[in-house]
Amino acid sequence: MKRNFFEPLEHECYNSAIEKDFPEELPLLQEFRRVKISDKSFLKDVVVLFIQHHLCPFIGRLKVMQRDGMSPENSWFIDIPYSSNKEVIKKIKSDYTTHKYPNSFSNPLDNYSDIQLERVISVIKRILKSNPGKLLVVDDGAYFIRALHNIFISDQSVADKLYNKTYIVEQTTRGHRYLESLKYSAIKEIINASIVSIARTNTKLEIESPFIGIACKKAIEENEKILSLINSRQKDGRKINIAIIGFGAIGQSVFSSVKSMIKKPLQVDIVELDYDKWEEIRIEGGNPISELSNVKYDMLFGCTGKKAFGWKDRNKVNNNGLLVSVSSASVEFSRSNYIEFADLYPDDPIEITVSEPEKGIHSDLLFTDGKTQFYFTNSGFPVNFTGKKECLPLKFIQPTHALLYAACYQVLNNPVPGLHKLKEEYDYWIYYNAFNY
Repeated sequence: MKRNFFEPLEHECYNSAIEKDFPEELPLLQEFRRVKISDKSFLKDVVVLFIQHHLCPFIGRLKVMQRDGMSPENSWFIDIPYSSNKEVIKKIKSDYTTHKYPNSFSNPLDNYSDIQLERVISVIKRILKSNPGKLLVVDDGAYFIRALHNIFISDQSVADKLYNKTYIVEQTTRGHRYLESLKYSAIKEIINASIVSIARTNTKLEIESPFIGIACKKAIEENEKILSLINSRQKDGRKINIAIIGFGAIGQSVFSSVKSMIKKPLQVDIVELDYDKWEEIRIEGGNPISELSNVKYDMLFGCTGKKAFGWKDRNKVNNNGLLVSVSSASVEFSRSNYIEFADLYPDDPIEITVSEPEKGIHSDLLFTDGKTQFYFTNSGFPVNFTGKKECLPLKFIQPTHALLYAACYQVLNNPVPGLHKLKEEYDYWIYYNAFNY
């Protein structure tokens, strides 16, 4: 998409207020349903498991899916703890069934990855006890396949219970990577799962990504810790050293935000392995590099969704510096490794503490190693997820919900074992009609 065509929409998104109420409808999704869905009862008698961000627009998608036959009795929910909103969770529990929710997660020092996987495992086991017919899983990070892989190690009977009746929709690039990996190929084949991923659709890459970048940009500009660091450094007249890891749509938005917030002198290193982007980085005023240099940074922004900063990199952060995750996962800054190392030896000077316990999972974590200390902003989770009902105005995020809905219809009505992209017909319809809604 040409930037001069899209920029007015970015400006409108940046300046639009976020709705406070639960949505009654998602116009784009409802129009897609009217035009493209021939079977308006395709979810009847289907057990549906949502492993999703519990934010306001999700309620609108659930309402549409109920019209297609999805029943509260056959609906199960697992939230993504760092991105979900308490009021949204409360509404889902009241409209559906409380007992189908796993235990909550709120301690930022717990091992998030392991506990979240255990939460998924516990719900899958409960679903299997009910002997489901068709099982549709709408996933965010391939949690279902990863959890099923762990269950199968000790209980091979799950293969018979799920064979030829498991249908999966994947939302994220991170989840898509898991589904492509050899590690999980066996369990996919054992249950003969049909999987549709929206991660690499044109709509998601060219419409969702810039808007998510805007949400991240606003979150950075409103973050008290980031603002305080900038103000203190500029008050002293010091140059602020910044690293941005990844220069996709999110990394570009972060760079734009940094330049608008910080007066010179400013040094921005941008770690990018795609050398075709280096000239663009230089034109924009950044310094392209292939790996973190030996400079001590005041702020590091992770924008890749992959592990980008490990234990060995801790000496690259200035005292009281910030690690800011701007991806869709919790792995960017290896937060679990830092927590693990901090607990390894009780008498060493290494420790990690919760700076504001009342904020729970959204508190900053303070890492201390002798005289040096730095912060994991928002506990190392994505900075744009702060517990609010939503981080984007409804009309700008509804294309993603339309994609997920379309993928549900595709995977149930045209099931083909293996991992597949969303049909181009659906992707292009949502892409071109998104601008009308």
